Amino acid sequence: MPAAAGREGKRRPAKGIVMPKMKSHKGIRKRMKLTRRGKVTRRRANRGHLMSGKSSKRRRKLRGKATVDKGQVKIYARVIGG
Repeated sequence: MPAAAGREGKRRPAKGIVMPKMKSHKGIRKRMKLTRRGKVTRRRANRGHLMSGKSSKRRRKLRGKATVDKGQVKIYARVIGG
């Protein structure tokens, strides 16, 4: 029996490689976008359904994208993969 028979699958990683890589969160990636300036944009809440019951002013304010708060940007940017 050879001396290294039980050590076949144990290889050392090459020098300079940091493992493991961080995976991006696919659910957040589908919902949020990282802009070129490093801001994170998201869709506004309360737009899914029952829009007829909301006032015109409220619906108008719910249009478009919103940006994530400064305190959360670092967390989301890392999870998105930016």
